[in-house]
Amino acid sequence: MEYEITGNVFQSLIIKLKEGEHIYSEPGRLLWMSDNVNMDTSAHGGMVNMLKRKISGEKMLITKFSSKKGTGKVALAGDLPGKITAFEIKPGNEIVCEQNAFIAGDQGVDISPYIIRSVGYGMLSKKKFIFQRLEGDGIGFICSAGEYSVIDLKDGEGVYADLSSIIAFSKSVDVSIRLIPGIKNVLFAEAGLFFAKLKGPGKVYIQNTLFRAYEKKFGNLKEK
Repeated sequence: MEYEITGNVFQSLIIKLKEGEHIYSEPGRLLWMSDNVNMDTSAHGGMVNMLKRKISGEKMLITKFSSKKGTGKVALAGDLPGKITAFEIKPGNEIVCEQNAFIAGDQGVDISPYIIRSVGYGMLSKKKFIFQRLEGDGIGFICSAGEYSVIDLKDGEGVYADLSSIIAFSKSVDVSIRLIPGIKNVLFAEAGLFFAKLKGPGKVYIQNTLFRAYEKKFGNLKEK
């Protein structure tokens, strides 16, 4: 599958579909498509997969794009200014991302719910503790709000991160909740009460913007 990610602040994903190829996308992501592309929104995979998508934060139905004849193009986008990233998904290299991050994937990629072991994460971070796991064998695309940095953690290496800033992480990364140490830090550091601790091995994708501060200034633009 050929694809191109275009733009800087507002990025779009353009996928070339050869005859017989198809991709799946969350409904509502389409910008445009060539006139030889067929679009079909359905309960792909039956009731079980519908429920899995719903629990993981996606819509229950999913849209399939396929080329009817020759090479077709489909352009997709996220719902906020930010980056679109492609991941090569395969067994042992699954990615876990925040809800609503998934844009599209080829026919080998599946979405399933991923529950953070620490239920406190969901209660204390004001975010749901159910993430999305991209698994299978293929290419998956996610979008983030704004720019991000990648931290490559070695086995046993850990970092503390602002709870609202986590975009995605390797499935091999362990996530838990830690209280910010020191009463002065709690009262005056304006970092909230809790950090997420992420322990390697694996990669962690962190937004370069404090989303909680962004929401405070501009309102709740992104449902968590």
